[in-house]
Amino acid sequence: MKFQFLRVFWLVLLMASGAALSGPLVSTPSGTSFKGGFHPAQDVRFLYDKTFLNANNERVMEHEIFDQVYALIKQSTRLVLVDMFLFNDFKGSQISSPRPLSEELTQALLQKKASFPECDVILITDPVNTVYGGVSSPYLERLKKAGVQVVITDLEQLPDSNTLYSPLWRVLFASKNYVPKWRLPNPFDKGKVPLASMLSLINFKANHRKVVIGVNDQEMTAIVGSANPHDGSGAHENLAVRFSGQAVVDLLRTERTVVAFSGGGGLLSSFQGSQAMDASEVTLRVITERAIKEAVLDAVNESMAGDAIDIAMFYFGERDIIAALGSAKKRGVAIRLLLDPNKDAFGREKNGIPNRPSAHELAKLGISIRWCLTQGEQCHSKMLLARYKDGNSRVILGSANYTRRNIDGFNLETNMELRGPSTHQEFENLADYFESRWLSKKSRKTSLEYRVYRDIGVFKYWQYRLMEFSGLSAF
Repeated sequence: MKFQFLRVFWLVLLMASGAALSGPLVSTPSGTSFKGGFHPAQDVRFLYDKTFLNANNERVMEHEIFDQVYALIKQSTRLVLVDMFLFNDFKGSQISSPRPLSEELTQALLQKKASFPECDVILITDPVNTVYGGVSSPYLERLKKAGVQVVITDLEQLPDSNTLYSPLWRVLFASKNYVPKWRLPNPFDKGKVPLASMLSLINFKANHRKVVIGVNDQEMTAIVGSANPHDGSGAHENLAVRFSGQAVVDLLRTERTVVAFSGGGGLLSSFQGSQAMDASEVTLRVITERAIKEAVLDAVNESMAGDAIDIAMFYFGERDIIAALGSAKKRGVAIRLLLDPNKDAFGREKNGIPNRPSAHELAKLGISIRWCLTQGEQCHSKMLLARYKDGNSRVILGSANYTRRNIDGFNLETNMELRGPSTHQEFENLADYFESRWLSKKSRKTSLEYRVYRDIGVFKYWQYRLMEFSGLSAF
């Protein structure tokens, strides 16, 4: 019996190892890594959730993203589509949250369905909100009961980013019939969840998008950004962009892809939207998954001496972008990175990976780095602003962190790329926003010098490199 058990064990291990070495067992779903065409930007506006300390070291929040989301939902009469990663009231070990975002969004969608029953209301979200089937979400259940179409993303359709674990999971645990019925502490909230939920979590897959689309008889409008309707994220710094026009049609196409491979049936299949395209000096396009990385590399690689690149990022560790920034610095490009110190996660203390090791690598190349000043919240924006000496600017922002998992075709991500003259008011506003974060003042404390969280530890550096390469991490 013992010999047979060992033989089966080694056979399973061999199969899993072979799968890991041969690459992902699931290919990227058709329709992902989308790169839309550039369209004139109608009514474009950047949105900001700003968090800082005042002269008395009191937290101040100047947030507008979800106020704009609720306004968009209210004005829409034909379609409301929301695709959000975190949609729950989990707070981790935090005692309280500054704003009940999950309840606010739930109420906005319920009110829309009640006042306009003929309006299609669709919510796409990630199974993390039910702890991978381990708990029931009261928000999702209320929405379903009211007639909102709720689509839980089928993460098994996505490629495996955790190459050391996921092949083994597919062989041993994908069928929950073979998983012991043990219950373990909920990693996000009170109570316990099945072992099967925890085993699914370790795949570290996600629909990480943050998209809202609203359609009425006059126009199609969207908001794409980095903010989640998650109570534990209520104080986070975030960025988004609101726009109308033909790019919303492309955005709807990318959401139709997720609905289709997640068992959403004919949802959105018959909805056809179109927009008149007025002239605009700013153009924009939709980019998702791997196309985000390609756009970022293009923006960096096209920069020359006299150009400037500013980046604000929650997680930064993707090797190709680090290399591209190093080359750009050698060409004489002025580069500034404003990074989250990766020290806080919903009341839990983190060890600074990946940002501190990757920042040390970039600082050695002479790149200017500052840390967001955070007090429990996160500097959650994901933005690149490139200003070229020919007078044009390029902006890339949305849900995607600069990590392998986020922009190498594993997670589902949505960003927008905007191009136009640097003198356009919205580009100037975004540049002013970055400058205000970079130049911390006594009356508005926003950032810290690089030396405050400088970390030159060799062990931590190679820990980050292994985690980034293998996917055995949450970033």
